[in-house]
Order: sequence, then C-alpha cells, then structure tokens
Amino acid sequence: MLSAEDTLTRVVTMAREWTNSQEKKPQGSPRKPPSRVLELQNRTIVNTDAAWRATNRTAGLGWIINNLEGSPGYTSAAYHVGSALVAEGLALKSALSCCKERGIKRLHCFSDSAQLILSLIHI
Repeated sequence: MLSAEDTLTRVVTMAREWTNSQEKKPQGSPRKPPSRVLELQNRTIVNTDAAWRATNRTAGLGWIINNLEGSPGYTSAAYHVGSALVAEGLALKSALSCCKERGIKRLHCFSDSAQLILSLIHI
C-alpha cells in the first residue's frame, strides 16, 4: 500500500511525463518571443493537486511553481483531513505559503478541483 505522499509523487511524475510527451505546437513568426516567455513574463503560474484517502483521513498535497527560473515541484502530507475538498484547499494554501516564502507576489493559481475554484470565486 502506498502512502499519500508516495501516491502524490507518482501522480506529479506521471503528469510531467504526459506534459513532456505532448506534441509541440509550431512556433509563430520569428519576431514573436516563445509562448512560454509571454505566458510567464512578470508572473508565476502555480498548479496544485491533492489526493485524499477517506479510510485514514490522510492527504497527499502537491504543487508546481512555474516561472522563468524553472518549474520546481513540491509535495507534502496532511493528516486528519476531513474531505477531498479540504485536501485540495490545503494544497493551494501550501502552494501560496511556499510562494510567499520565496517572495513571489504575482501569480496565477490553477487547480483541477472545480468545487474549490467555485468556492473561492463565490467568497
């Protein structure tokens, strides 16, 4: 049986492999900077995800911080987590704390949890 942290590490690894295996779109005219430069210019993109195990109320949390300096991935485990939604929220909170520690002030956050995003939009 895999721990929540091992599960999340495997998921993040598989997601990176999938992303790297996708066909690259041809670049536009030579005058345009690469799309990644335009996308990340003056901002950071944060992707978060979580895995929750109801039987023992544990969660694996993961986030990737994408900016011009690179795309480091981070993982963490959480205990006594009441639901998958709480796990997703903890992953986002951990990512935001990580960005704050690194002095990152401009960022765009993405999550695969529609319920979390809708909850945050309607606060």
